[in-house]
Amino acid sequence: MIFMQSHSRYLSILRTDYTRFAHNRLHGKSYTLDFCRGMAVIFMVFVHVLGVYARPEVYNSTFGSVVDFLGSPPAAPVFMVTMGIFFMLSSKTHSLSAHMKRGLSLMSAGMLLSFLRSDLMMLIDGETYSFEALWEIDILPFAGCAYILMSLICHFFKKPITWLIIATLIMLTSPYLWGLKTGSVLIDWFLHFLWGNDSYVYFPVFGWLFYPLVGMVIGVLMKATKDDQVILKSLYKPGMILLLIGSVITLTNPSFHIGDYFRSGQGAMIWILGFVFIWFSLANNLCNLFHSNVLIKKIRYWGRETPSIYVIHWLLISWATYFLGYENKGYIMTVYLMFLTLIISHFISRKVKVRV
Repeated sequence: MIFMQSHSRYLSILRTDYTRFAHNRLHGKSYTLDFCRGMAVIFMVFVHVLGVYARPEVYNSTFGSVVDFLGSPPAAPVFMVTMGIFFMLSSKTHSLSAHMKRGLSLMSAGMLLSFLRSDLMMLIDGETYSFEALWEIDILPFAGCAYILMSLICHFFKKPITWLIIATLIMLTSPYLWGLKTGSVLIDWFLHFLWGNDSYVYFPVFGWLFYPLVGMVIGVLMKATKDDQVILKSLYKPGMILLLIGSVITLTNPSFHIGDYFRSGQGAMIWILGFVFIWFSLANNLCNLFHSNVLIKKIRYWGRETPSIYVIHWLLISWATYFLGYENKGYIMTVYLMFLTLIISHFISRKVKVRV
C-alpha cells in the first residue's frame, strides 16, 4: 500500500508544472551527490592516466579492464545525471538566459581546454594545425550543449513527464542518427555536436543527453518532496529493474548495444542508468554512515571542485607527455602516476579555481 501511494505521488509530480516546486528547499543538506561526483573524478583521473601512459599490455590487462570500467559507468554517466539534478535544484532553474549563458561558457571552456591540451602542443611541435579545439566534443562542450538544450526544454515543456518522453526518444533514435551529414561544413559543424561519429566526438548530444534529462526528473522529485534522502533511497529497486531490462536487451545483440561506450545502443544505456541509480542509493547509505570520515569529506571536496580538477588534470597529463613519453609505463609506474596526478590536481585546485 505504501509503495502504491509513493508511486502514485511520483506520477502526479511528473504530470505537474515543475515551476510549482521552483521555490521549494530541501530539508537539511545531503552530501551524496558531491560524493558520487568526487568518486567519478577519481575514476576519471585514473582512466585518463591509463589511456595516455600505460603500455598496451597494461591497458589490455585485467587491471586495465577494471580501471576502464570504473572510468565508464561510475564516471561520465554519473556526471551527466548529477548535472541534470543540480540543474533543477539550482535557484536559477527558471532563468532561461542564465542557463543559456552557462551553456555557452561551458562550450567555450571546453574549446579552450582542447586548444591548450592538444592544438597548442601541435603548434609547438610544428605539426599541421587541425583545429581540433573546434571539432572535439568532450565532456565540457557536451555539458554546454546540454545546458542550452535543458534550459530550452524547461522553457517550452513544463511537465517532467515530457522530459522523460524526450529522453526516451533520444535513447531510442540516437544509434540511427550518428554520423549523418549534409555536406555543408557549417551545418555539419552543428550536427557534429548533435550526432557526430568521428574520433573527435566523445559525447554526442544524441545519446548522452538521455542522462541529464533523467537527472532533471530526479531533481524535480527531490524539490517536490523536499527530501533528497527519500528519492535517493527509492532509486535502488528501479535501478535493479533497469539493470535487468538493459541486460536482456543487450544480450539480443551485444556488439550493437555495447558499442564503443561513447555510442552505446539502447540496451547498454538502460543498463548504465540502472547502474547509476544503484550507485546513488549505495553511496547515500555510505555517506549517511560515515559522513564525518576524513576521506569521505575529501572525496566530497573533489566533487564540488569537479570543473577545476577536470581542467587541471588534463593539462597535467597532456603536457607531462613531453617528459614522460606516451604509452610506455608498466603497472607500478602507471598506478604511481594515477595517484600523483590526483594529488597534484587536488593541491592546484585549492589555489586555482575554474568557474564556468
